[in-house]
Amino acid sequence: LFGCNMIRLGIRATILTQEM
Repeated sequence: LFGCNMIRLGIRATILTQEM
């Protein structure tokens, strides 16, 4: 579960970076 959380945070960071 922790691994999935880290991946989810990474994907969110990538999306935020792309938006900026």
